[in-house]
Amino acid sequence: MPPPVHSARVIIVGDSGVGKSTILSTYNGERFNTVYVQTREREIKNATVQVNRRPVELQIWDTPGNPLHRTITAAYMKERIQGVVFVYDVTDDRTYDNVQHWLKTVNEYAGNDLGECKGNIKFVFVGNKADKTLERKVHPESGEQLAKQYNGFYVDASAKTSQNIDQIFQRMAESIFSEDKKQHNSLPREGDQDDNSGSLDKEKRGFFGCTFL
Repeated sequence: MPPPVHSARVIIVGDSGVGKSTILSTYNGERFNTVYVQTREREIKNATVQVNRRPVELQIWDTPGNPLHRTITAAYMKERIQGVVFVYDVTDDRTYDNVQHWLKTVNEYAGNDLGECKGNIKFVFVGNKADKTLERKVHPESGEQLAKQYNGFYVDASAKTSQNIDQIFQRMAESIFSEDKKQHNSLPREGDQDDNSGSLDKEKRGFFGCTFL
């Protein structure tokens, strides 16, 4: 497999305890841990995803959700990010309601004007803990409505059972590296000349153009 020629930085946000870190560890093949460990600072992991039969790299940032650390998370959003994964707990409707807070934080600090379409940051909304069917309070229709409202994707997932965990980052990679030739950061088809302008090692062009999914 050829090495990735395009990279993108993705940040995971959401309230404390919704399972952000567990989603990322499950995605990396680590064993599910029932013991909750609060994230206090940014953790970064890299993942290679296939899009159009080409490998692309996601640099995934896990962030604290505790209110005491939200200013730290907000500061991370000032970095050049191309995607945001919003996670909530389907058994706790407060965490779903608080997605609006995280959307406002992205809007304020990441330069992504949700109302006027001045940003090109891609969104994936995740309802985690879907395995807890008897305790569920937020149904998939609510997540799908949220994703539709903000031009993103919704994924019903469970970090415990690995349900749809891969789909979260596959959807994100596909939305960032779109085939749309009008986007400056589109991924070339196999056989096209490689262009490293999308790499994190070079100045990115077009990530903040007015293009939504």
